[in-house]
Amino acid sequence: AHPAASTASAASAASAAASWRTGKGRHVPVAQDYFAPVHPRGLCIRLRLLCSWGDPHYLGLDALQLFAADGTPLRVHCGDTPPPRDRAAGCAALRLHAMPADINALPGVHGDPRTVDKLFVPTAAHGSVAPPQGRKPPTDVWLAPWQPEQINELCFYSDAPVSLGLLRVLNYSKSWARGVRDFELLVDDLLVYQG
Repeated sequence: AHPAASTASAASAASAAASWRTGKGRHVPVAQDYFAPVHPRGLCIRLRLLCSWGDPHYLGLDALQLFAADGTPLRVHCGDTPPPRDRAAGCAALRLHAMPADINALPGVHGDPRTVDKLFVPTAAHGSVAPPQGRKPPTDVWLAPWQPEQINELCFYSDAPVSLGLLRVLNYSKSWARGVRDFELLVDDLLVYQG
């Protein structure tokens, strides 16, 4: 290649990168069937788990974190008792309902530790370490029955509107094929993410 041509192409690439960073320049619309607000706000946040990476029977996650628009972690309450109120924050925790709840929903399965409350157990002390050292113990994860024609859901409910700033998902690491491949995020039944 001619040196002048390579210099011109490098300058063109640098100009395109600069216009992308500054938001100036030509924007190409993204084809999507949903509206993605900056901080979706509502009473109900639903995570619809559409398919696995290949396992036809099970679907799971290692961990899940939800953060408010200001970056503070949203507390999640699992269980039948009403969630405790946080007097400092002045709000109750999100209530979680999973459909199906976990692998114990299967006939003949009782006492399996991979329940939905384990999604909110902190990760290993050295979570920044690459797997397998940074992985959660295999019993501190969530696993549920799944079939290709089924959609599993994790529904988070609140008594007052919540602004969602960030959703952090750590996929199922014990068997990669059981991890979530595609999901939808809905806030008050408005689709805000699909992918």
